[in-house]
Amino acid sequence: MVMRATGEPVYTVEQVARIFKLTPRAVRELIREGDLPAKRVGRYYRVPKSVIEGFFAQARKTTFTPEDLGFGIWKARRDIRDGATEVNRMRNRNRKSLKETEKIGVVGSR
Repeated sequence: MVMRATGEPVYTVEQVARIFKLTPRAVRELIREGDLPAKRVGRYYRVPKSVIEGFFAQARKTTFTPEDLGFGIWKARRDIRDGATEVNRMRNRNRKSLKETEKIGVVGSR
């Protein structure tokens, strides 16, 4: 861990990669895509310790709301009351086997 001039501890890309068991390239990609907040110091990225702690704090969360699990995407549509029910309805609509789906080439295109 490196200390910034502000006194806030920061991690290098390589250290973050070891913490999350990723490659440094994957960490840089997450930073570029905006999924991992980081500061650029010259040619290098530095990830604040608070960001890493935030990921671990989020992972410790034991109860998730439907929105945390991605079911909030259905809120915009008034005809859908329950996301899980809608997903199951979509699955039942497409009763093709895996072999039939492979023959099509791409799932859902035809």
